[in-house]
Amino acid sequence: MDTALTVVALLSVALALIALALFLPVRWRLTVQGRGEPDGAWVLAGGTSFGPLALSGVGARGVPGVVQLHLFGRRVWQRALADLAREQRGAAPGARAPLLARLRSGYARVARFIDPIDFCVFVVTEPRHARIEALDCE
Repeated sequence: MDTALTVVALLSVALALIALALFLPVRWRLTVQGRGEPDGAWVLAGGTSFGPLALSGVGARGVPGVVQLHLFGRRVWQRALADLAREQRGAAPGARAPLLARLRSGYARVARFIDPIDFCVFVVTEPRHARIEALDCE
């Protein structure tokens, strides 16, 4: 009986949070910066944040790229892009890496119900749902 009460309480809290999220505005930030020089040197950095979660990455010529995940400003995960590529190459010949396979199957499930490209166009063209606050290009 105690387990059932706990499950009901957790479901109630989850439903309340979902309902609250539907009525509160959500801010998603995306930042990308890059620079290239005539001598072939380049650097590219970017990041995105959604609430307390943030994902950032950086890469430059001659320096291994790094991807990091932050929660409430603290780094909780970090991987070098070379390590991620090595893991994908380490998969059995002819087999896809598990992460790539999961991403493709998830995309296929979403695409069955809505077209992701049409959804993105809808969200960007509807000023009530999304707006660009700043765009700086040089």
